[in-house]
Amino acid sequence: MKEAARREQESSEEKAVMLKAIGQLTLESDFLMKQAHERNKGVFLRRSCELLGAARSSVYDKAKVPSAEEIAHEENIKKRLDSWHTQSPCSGVRKLRGLLREHEKLTAGRKRIKRYMDEMGIYAIYLKPNFSRVYKTLKEAYQGKSRRLKEAPIILGER
Repeated sequence: MKEAARREQESSEEKAVMLKAIGQLTLESDFLMKQAHERNKGVFLRRSCELLGAARSSVYDKAKVPSAEEIAHEENIKKRLDSWHTQSPCSGVRKLRGLLREHEKLTAGRKRIKRYMDEMGIYAIYLKPNFSRVYKTLKEAYQGKSRRLKEAPIILGER
């Protein structure tokens, strides 16, 4: 009985210490954020960023808002990428970039086109590694040379 009461008292003391620490950190965070917004430099800014878990460079850097023209250009490139990918799904980033430059007269870098493709969820269709190994297993399975007859329909997608 005494053991349970002692444990409960210890846990309540720990809880009080934790709540005090949380209150102190909340107070510091609020104060330091006000200081950071007023552009006080030095220890206040460093400590506020440390408490928030943010990089100090993000406090100085303003987010760039794209213009309507940039958004329209991006949508045009995405639309053309989608049409070219539909026509030839085997084309990768570099091939699509060449098609855009040659036929559409649209210039965009390889990394930007890759980012757009990732955002749209499109990718080049090509043979994956070890395709010949899978084919060999299927061939042996259907010719009766392999003990893995049960695996062949699974590999082909037939269940």
